[in-house]
Amino acid sequence: PRLYSPDKRHVEVYREWLGLREGQKPNMKHNLQFLFQAQWGHMYWRYFLWNFMGRESDLQHAGVLTPKQGFTPDPLLGNSPNKARNNY
Repeated sequence: PRLYSPDKRHVEVYREWLGLREGQKPNMKHNLQFLFQAQWGHMYWRYFLWNFMGRESDLQHAGVLTPKQGFTPDPLLGNSPNKARNNY
């Protein structure tokens, strides 16, 4: 299976995305499920929207800016803008 990592944190993330039980090994169905849900469904669309709507910050798992958020200052940083926060 392609869902493999020696890092325990990665294994936990795979389990969360796929709903696998402890010790259950992923099969081809799980590989495709991860591809469509996590990689294309979440990662690709988040990256696409970062480029055309804007990115909240440079922190891990940062979200996409909505049009309303794009024109307001970042509440976490006060008036000093985060250099990674941008809107199209």
